[in-house]
Amino acid sequence: MTVKIINRWLWHQRKILILSILSWLLLELGLIWGGVGFIFWLALAILVLWGYNWIWQGAKTPVDWSGLLYIWVLSFALILMPGFVLINPLYLHVVYLLFVAFIALLFNLSKKRALSEEISPQQIKLTDFTVLGVLFVELVTWLGITTYFYLPLWMEAIGLAVIAYSTLLFAFNYRELSLKRFWLYLIVLGIIWFQTAWLLGFWFTNDLYKSLIFVAFYYLFFELLRYWITGRLTDRIIREYVVAALLVISLSLIANLFFVLL
Repeated sequence: MTVKIINRWLWHQRKILILSILSWLLLELGLIWGGVGFIFWLALAILVLWGYNWIWQGAKTPVDWSGLLYIWVLSFALILMPGFVLINPLYLHVVYLLFVAFIALLFNLSKKRALSEEISPQQIKLTDFTVLGVLFVELVTWLGITTYFYLPLWMEAIGLAVIAYSTLLFAFNYRELSLKRFWLYLIVLGIIWFQTAWLLGFWFTNDLYKSLIFVAFYYLFFELLRYWITGRLTDRIIREYVVAALLVISLSLIANLFFVLL
């Protein structure tokens, strides 16, 4: 009986498993032959983008389309990351596993929505934390690019706007929130992020800690917004999320201080 269940699961997940094995082999090849450089990362991106379009052939649900948009943004982040962030093979493997986990969660989430099946709160919460991890990878990459090339603030703002749009749109769709005032909420998040980027621009800090601060503001904004839209926002919930966000921001600032002193 157990063997039949495993075989059925392997068959249902065959596209994700094939794509993961192929991209993993390509990743290992790039780490062994470090000289391939940009060509390797371009080949990995082409494989990833082709593979996810293959997985989602005939996709019709909003989660599918917003998820594909988010995958595109993340894919380009993965291409550019090694050139602008100090990476060791272990860290790169962890990021790749996060990427595969996000794809698997998104695929199962979309399939259940398409079949009108109930999605468990545990799966939604797991998707929430995976999205935060994906968002962190995107922000580290983009902030690393802006630091390396000394890009002006307006160019940094454009990249942050793309990341904010793709992240918030996907979050609204998989959480099944109304898109009636989506652009207003996006503008508010954009203003928060832009002010954060402007303030941190006066303070030379590590891009990892910067990214954590951006993620903390996004987490605080989206969670409070979600509770407000569904009519469940209370003073206790506001205090809990504000304390959690302030804790992350404070730890990031303290870690950055030690980084500067060292």
